[in-house]
Parts: sequence; C-alpha cells; structure tokens
Amino acid sequence: MHKPFLATVLAASAMAASACSGDGATGPEPGGGATLSAAEVTQLNQAILAASVSARESGTPPVGAATGAMGYTFTQTAPCPAGGNVDLDGDMNIAWNTTARTASLSTDFAVKHGACGHRMDNGSVVTLTGDPDIDVSLDLSTGPGGLSSLSVRETGAFNWSRDDGNGGRCSMDVTATLNASTRVVSISGTFCGVPVTGRFQGA
Repeated sequence: MHKPFLATVLAASAMAASACSGDGATGPEPGGGATLSAAEVTQLNQAILAASVSARESGTPPVGAATGAMGYTFTQTAPCPAGGNVDLDGDMNIAWNTTARTASLSTDFAVKHGACGHRMDNGSVVTLTGDPDIDVSLDLSTGPGGLSSLSVRETGAFNWSRDDGNGGRCSMDVTATLNASTRVVSISGTFCGVPVTGRFQGA
C-alpha cells in the first residue's frame, strides 16, 4: 500500500525541484563564497530529494493486510553518484485501509552529505558536505479520489565545492502544501539564495 505514497512524494519532489529552475546564477549567500548556476541548483535539489527515496522504500506494510498501521525508524548510508556518501536518519509512520481506500504517511528525517559528489549535466562535479544536515518533514494522506493532503518542508544547509576550485555554502527552507479542493500544490521558500515559488496543478 505504501508504494503509491512513494510515487506521490516523488511527483511533489520533482515539482519542488523544478520551481528552482531558470537562467542565471545564485547568490552568493552572505559568507557563502562563489555561486552555483540555476541549473546546478535545480539538479542538486533533485538529487537531495531523490536521496531519501531508498530509505522510505525500506518500510512495506505486511502483504495481505487490509487495514493497519506501523511505525519504524531508519538509519541508512548510501553511496553518491560521483563519490562520497549520504546518511539518512529518521522515522516514519504509515496507516492504511484498503477497504476504505485511505492511507496516511508521516515522516521526519535528516539528510547528511559526506563529501557527496554529483555530476552535473554540464559534466562538472559538485561535492556536498552537510552543515550540518538537511531536515525533511513530510505528511500526506490519500483517499478514494487520490491525494487529499500534502505538506513537505526542507530546511538546513550544506557546503559545496565544484571541481573547478570554486565553492560556497547553501541554505534552504522550502515548503510545499496541497490545496485539496483545487488540487494545486503551492511551493515557496529559498534554495541556495534562489527564491522558490510555484503553483502546480494535478497532484
């Protein structure tokens, strides 16, 4: 039952990442050093959000259970695409009722990068180190008509270095919420000095 949750979360994550896209470069933030391009900001945000998926996939409701609830904590270290690793630590609670076709999920976790390398579309490698980490909080529920509520928040900071010798610090505070009556997800906040705003239909 919790596989559809993951698809929903990934869709919301992609929306949040796309809200950062655009032309030009970021910041820099106060004391942050050099700048990241808007394209790099978008790709890094996508990578940060994608890193949490494998941790959430570790909790699967018992096969055949029509109704139930479960909670668990997780600690996981995963390799990064261009070297280093990312640690994920948090907890999750889920509940489901297949007869009523309802379900809910709540999770809070920290994403901490340890010299975590990501290759950008332009071929450069950007390495992230948590300062100290990124905290993610997510609550959602579904009903017969699909997603009925969604609230996601990312806060925290990381230091970054590019293989051209440039580097700096990025902080983030991004929130996404669903208006269930209009099916619109509204996103607001900042990511690496870039204002993040957007409204997305069809959640």
